[in-house]
Amino acid sequence: MASALARVLSFLAIVAPLHAIACEVLEEMPHPGSFKRECPHFPCPPAYPQAAIRERLEGDVVLSVHVAADGAVLEAKVVSSSAHSVLDDAAVRNVRASHFPVYTPTGSSASACYVVRVPIAFRFDGSGDGS
Repeated sequence: MASALARVLSFLAIVAPLHAIACEVLEEMPHPGSFKRECPHFPCPPAYPQAAIRERLEGDVVLSVHVAADGAVLEAKVVSSSAHSVLDDAAVRNVRASHFPVYTPTGSSASACYVVRVPIAFRFDGSGDGS
């Protein structure tokens, strides 16, 4: 019986990805829970891709990010594109390499996973990271 249960749990681990776990959706950061910030200007802007600099590409990318209870990124996907794949890809790479703030819901002593939208602007006028 125990081996049958182990096979079922093993199958579920393959079929149900980690980000399928129910996580609180936050409208924005910071949220009225408690955050421990490791980056004072979180999210830190990504490096401007060289190809985008050469072509003077600008744009805004919005990502949906699933964050684990320990702050690790489980998934990052584009929900609003800059219309330039080089900028979208740079934003996703940056966010996937980031460690997000740990979130503890109000009234709880345990940290929890969450989903948040992260806007990233690529600008040459100084409002993004391309100046």
